[in-house]
Amino acid sequence: MSRYFSIREKVAYSTARRLIIYTTSLIGDLGVGKWKSKCVVTGPLAIETEVFRPLTLFENRPDVIGFIGRLSEEKGPRLFLDSLSEIFRKRERTRAIIVGAGPLEDELRALARERGLSGRVEFTGWVDSGSVATYLNQMRLCVVPSRTEGMPLLIVQAMACGTPVLASRVGGIEETLAGGNLGFLLDVLTKEHLAERVINILARNDLREFSERIATHAAYEFSLEAVAMKYRNALLNLGIP
Repeated sequence: MSRYFSIREKVAYSTARRLIIYTTSLIGDLGVGKWKSKCVVTGPLAIETEVFRPLTLFENRPDVIGFIGRLSEEKGPRLFLDSLSEIFRKRERTRAIIVGAGPLEDELRALARERGLSGRVEFTGWVDSGSVATYLNQMRLCVVPSRTEGMPLLIVQAMACGTPVLASRVGGIEETLAGGNLGFLLDVLTKEHLAERVINILARNDLREFSERIATHAAYEFSLEAVAMKYRNALLNLGIP
């Protein structure tokens, strides 16, 4: 079956006039480098900017960091939890929220209890998209330590809420964060480096201004209207009205 889909995809790629790609990094990840000249980069998909927006001013947010996503190995929730002991040791008022469900949930809850972190770590379980926006507005930093990704919509949702992101350099993340100008990047996926980056970021005195800048950027670039215009322009370049 996989061979059938591979052949079908290759035929589609070779006969298509244009291939719409979210980020240039995905050209290599998807194996379409042979058709690079056909690729049109549109950026991430649109988000609901009426849902994902700053609801709480950054300066009024509690000292909370968070992880949002499926609790599975590839998303890195264990790495996030492993970094918390050092973060909490250096920052006595910081708390953490882990939003999501998945196969590692019971293990992570048990580890938090064993390490005496339960009083400072909240597990929410599965939540809907509206609740994701609410939790993002409670955070001063959203951590995305994924080992593999395509183009996670969470990155854009967090930016739209004015929540700075610290993320791994996989998939389309680095390009979406403009190489670190619109967010923060991890150089290696270790608990020591993650803890150090979180501590240093939270100590910055320009996070309020940074929050305002990324929220403005996301509202302008990733609204339904903005993304629809990018697709319209791609079709107009094909001569399709």
